Amino acid sequence: MPELPEVETVRKTLAQWLIQRTIVSIECFYPPMMKPSIPQFKKLANGTKLIDISRRGKHLIFHLNNDFVILSHLRMEGKYFLIPQQDSLPRYTVAVFHLDDGHKLVYADTRKFGTLHIVNKQKLLSQSPLAKLGIEPSDLQNQQSIKDQILKRKKGIKSILLDQTIIAGVGNIYADEILFRSQIHPETPGYLLNDQSLTRLLQETKRVIEAAVKAGGTTIRTYRSPSGIDGLFQHKLLAYGREGFPCSRCGIPLVKIQSHGRGTTFCRHCQHHQGLPWIVGVTGEIASGKSTLLHLAQTQGIHTISSDEVVKALYSKKSIQLKLVKLFGKQAIQNHIVNRAHILTQIAEDEAKLNKLESWLHPLVLNSIHRMIRKTKHPVVMVEMPLLFKAGFDTTCNDIIGIGIQPSIQRERLFQRNPTFAQLLLKLNAFNTFKNNQNKVNLHISNQTSLETFERKCHQLIQKIIAAHSNQTTS
Repeated sequence: MPELPEVETVRKTLAQWLIQRTIVSIECFYPPMMKPSIPQFKKLANGTKLIDISRRGKHLIFHLNNDFVILSHLRMEGKYFLIPQQDSLPRYTVAVFHLDDGHKLVYADTRKFGTLHIVNKQKLLSQSPLAKLGIEPSDLQNQQSIKDQILKRKKGIKSILLDQTIIAGVGNIYADEILFRSQIHPETPGYLLNDQSLTRLLQETKRVIEAAVKAGGTTIRTYRSPSGIDGLFQHKLLAYGREGFPCSRCGIPLVKIQSHGRGTTFCRHCQHHQGLPWIVGVTGEIASGKSTLLHLAQTQGIHTISSDEVVKALYSKKSIQLKLVKLFGKQAIQNHIVNRAHILTQIAEDEAKLNKLESWLHPLVLNSIHRMIRKTKHPVVMVEMPLLFKAGFDTTCNDIIGIGIQPSIQRERLFQRNPTFAQLLLKLNAFNTFKNNQNKVNLHISNQTSLETFERKCHQLIQKIIAAHSNQTTS
């Protein structure tokens, strides 16, 4: 969707072409787009001269030499073309303005979401849609009134940035960029932002939008300026569209989530959610030492959560047990207790059953863990999760500790722990995606030698984490 910088580029380009041109006649091939009606639109616009083109938010305003203006909103994929009168119309043409110099201004819209209104100049700013538009980014300084509006809202800050009644013209691309450069998590509720964060947010909003306008906007997928010249700001994007690329600050790969229905790219390490503790995920393969690390962290005052314990709690619920019986048969429950050995045998031998189990169990586990995280007042929470990447919990973690272990040592420890199920556990381990996601781990520990050495490494890392976040507070 063209945002403020792209619309401003369209405005500048059209102004070069159209000022002092007369509209000879108008065609419209999609009546719902032209308001109040096609006959009324033609009656007020035909024969008029275009004397200026301005912009408000994402809206283009064509000023006529009478008492009216044409208000154009490009929406998702609206585009303008200026072509010679004899040329054929582009695909998806919706409206054509025939001009007095032998050209025609063509409005094309693949999805037909755009609008063309003809409005009395005197009523332009006092009625919808412009009446409700917020402040222009170029006018943002340290505006206390905007800060106050944000502080009243419980929505995530990205959703607030996209609210055109607060700041006009910011869309999905630039919201990601602004939040990345402000180092604010996109889902941090507005009311939790402190004054320092709000000041930085407004400064970066102004800075990013002005830089994008100067660069001619961002050419993403279907957007092109009407002159056919690509905008250049896409070469300066640090967040949007860069999922999986290293963060320019910390080097950790950027992640993408759905936030309020919009694809959102951010750095899980640099953009901390101000309403939550610092979340450290612990992952690795079976028998790698995750439980040992979690126990040591607990003894040193870190709040810990074990996904295995969460699963055990879920398995005690009757509704979950009924689901397990349906999936694995009556043997899945014995004396009202989940027969984990039976389930382990089935999922280790049948990947389809494993996938079915994970498809409904993972969301339940994640919901339980998220509730536990929201309730704690501890500054740091450590969450042990063997299938952290497979479950999609990596986007929630600020840090991820990955514990590596040699297959021979892993095998030996499994047989020492439980010879009966060691082979099954090794089969199950093949479905762990830890090795395929090593680039997402920013804190590595190797568990290759003695327990004493491993515990010393864990202790050093835990102390490092505690020291880094000892002054952090949660709401």
